[in-house]
Amino acid sequence: MAGSSNSIQQYVLCKHKLVAVLRTIKKGNNIGQRFYGCPLWPQNGCNFFLLENDTGRNLSSRRTECEHTVDDVSEKKVAEEKILKLKMKNKLLKKQVTELKNEAKLLKLAMFGLVLCFVFAMTCMVRK
Repeated sequence: MAGSSNSIQQYVLCKHKLVAVLRTIKKGNNIGQRFYGCPLWPQNGCNFFLLENDTGRNLSSRRTECEHTVDDVSEKKVAEEKILKLKMKNKLLKKQVTELKNEAKLLKLAMFGLVLCFVFAMTCMVRK
């Protein structure tokens, strides 16, 4: 067990994000109980306290938090990629709309020209 406690100790961090120190309670009802505490205690400690037997649950919850964070980051990256693709598609569609509007204007102008030609031709035929 001592070997596994040392490997767990590497992962237990205090509120300063420093590796917590494994200590033993020397007074009170829990004499002999081992706990993790801030390495800067008592001078500049952050009052971090975690009983040794709670480390498994604590590490498990930290791992779960990290997994959720990784999932969130992955989902965010996928969403950002989708947004970028949609923005590019939107830009392309706007360009196509502009081209179609210009084409429609040209067709209207051509149609107007045809109508004028038709009216002119009809006028010429009527005069004969």
